[in-house]
Amino acid sequence: DDRIPTLLELIEATGAQTPLLLELKDPLFQDRQYARRLIDLLAACNMLERCAIVSFQHSHIATVEALCPAIPTGNITLTNAFPQRNIELLGPGWPLLYANPLYVAWAHRWGSIVCPLDTTPERRMRYYLRLGVDAVLADDSAAAIAAIEQG
Repeated sequence: DDRIPTLLELIEATGAQTPLLLELKDPLFQDRQYARRLIDLLAACNMLERCAIVSFQHSHIATVEALCPAIPTGNITLTNAFPQRNIELLGPGWPLLYANPLYVAWAHRWGSIVCPLDTTPERRMRYYLRLGVDAVLADDSAAAIAAIEQG
C-alpha cells in the first residue's frame, strides 16, 4: 500500500511513543479551526510533549503557536543565512551553514535549537559536529549514525 498514512494512523502505528517533527505546508493551518483540530488530535493521543511543528512559512505555524504555546515550533529556510531570534527550532538548508559558519553559535546564544535541512548528512557530519548542531535528519539513519560514530 503506497498510501500516505494520516497523522492519526502514524501515531497509532508508532504506539504514540515516537517523537514527531511535523512540517506544516498548508496555509489552512492559519485558520483557528484547522489549528485547533491538529492540537486536539495531538492532545487526544498524548503527543503534545512528543512533537514539534515547523514550516517554511511562519504564518502556517503562528495560529498553532498562539493556541498552544507549549508545542515547540520552528522555521525552515533555504535562503536566510542568519538565524532568526525568538524561534525555538531552526532548520537552515545545509549550504547556509557553509555560507555562515557562525549560524549555529549565534542561534545557540539566542537559545535556539539547530537542525540542518539535509536528508543525506553523512558527508557533512564532521562539519556539523564541529559546528555543534543539535540534531540531524537523515533518510538513512544507520548511515548517519555511522558517520556520527566516525566523527
